[in-house]
Amino acid sequence: MSIGVLSGKHERQTIEVVFEASASTTAKLKILTFHDFQRDGAGRWATHEIIGQDRKPVLEFIGPDLETISFSILLSKTLGVEPIDELKKLRQLRDNGVVCTFTLGGNLVTTNQWVVTKVSESHASYTNKGALLAARVYISLTEYVKLPKEA
Repeated sequence: MSIGVLSGKHERQTIEVVFEASASTTAKLKILTFHDFQRDGAGRWATHEIIGQDRKPVLEFIGPDLETISFSILLSKTLGVEPIDELKKLRQLRDNGVVCTFTLGGNLVTTNQWVVTKVSESHASYTNKGALLAARVYISLTEYVKLPKEA
């Protein structure tokens, strides 16, 4: 069972990043879990100025703002993950504006979908032939809300 899945379609191809920690009966280890998960949300407020030197402005609630999620993942060959393959998937989601579902524990994080807005990479080590062995990746997602269809 996976901890979470970030999944979207681009040109009829499904791109999935599956966050999991598992060991099969053949002793094959795979650990791709996230760290420092942070979810942010806010309200949108308008400020209306009131004429008069001693009058404070009035706030008006407009509605909720888009939520954001950020987290980091460690991609490491020693943990059964091919770092370059996972990086390619994350870059593809970001660079093509793929709208994704994001689930945690088998449940959707929100009823809306998400887009990958930022991927920051810190490459930790390479082989003597230049193959990437490990990287720390910081990912930012922003909630994606579809416009309602007109009646």
